Amino acid sequence: MPVKSGPAMAHLAAVYLISLLTLPVGVGLFVILESFGTTTAGFGLLALLAASTGLFSVVGAATGFPPATRRQRWRWAASVTLGGTAGVIVAVWIARDLGVSYGAMVPWAPTAGVPYLLVAALFTGLRIRLVAIVALLALAAGGAYGGYAVRQTHRKAALGGPGPGHEPGARADPRPEEISCEPRGEFLYYRRGPGAHEYVRTVGATVVKAAASTEVDEKLLETAVLAARPMTMDELVYEIFER
Repeated sequence: MPVKSGPAMAHLAAVYLISLLTLPVGVGLFVILESFGTTTAGFGLLALLAASTGLFSVVGAATGFPPATRRQRWRWAASVTLGGTAGVIVAVWIARDLGVSYGAMVPWAPTAGVPYLLVAALFTGLRIRLVAIVALLALAAGGAYGGYAVRQTHRKAALGGPGPGHEPGARADPRPEEISCEPRGEFLYYRRGPGAHEYVRTVGATVVKAAASTEVDEKLLETAVLAARPMTMDELVYEIFER
């Protein structure tokens, strides 16, 4: 039985609006989890995903899309929540690795509802489904290219950035015997190579590194890596929205 475009469009519009309503809470919890790794933020994100699934299920019941039993509708709502969230996370990951700050992403916030809309569109009529498939393939191609660009950026940084054996003008591949690594305290190491040196400090699962050419004093690098600390909430807000 063909699906009428009017009700289907209303259904997709409702999905899009619900995804935008939950976005601010999700962004806040994600930033807190990424920066501070708090258990509360992690449970908050899980609760938000559950709440979003419930809201999408209500939308499905109210609009009659997809026409299904209650259990099938919950599965549809979970698919929209997980698929849309995965799309947003991939887009943010690519943008961050390309050097785009969170603050610069704010004007693009309305597009965060698009992945949810497209996943929901896969469960509607044939014509809308085909349009959604084409759009998803285009986004997948863009994501693949973005991932390629990220890898190229990282490769160039590894070959040209500061660090033992990778300072400008040095050989790209120094011999192992040309690089020394010495422990300088608990979870602190000093590495030195041709023309460059660095201090590496591990703090839990976080690796802190200070590297420069050998023209920079070793003590300065040590002081910098030991002084590193987590951001305060005020600094985090500045980095995200004001920088």
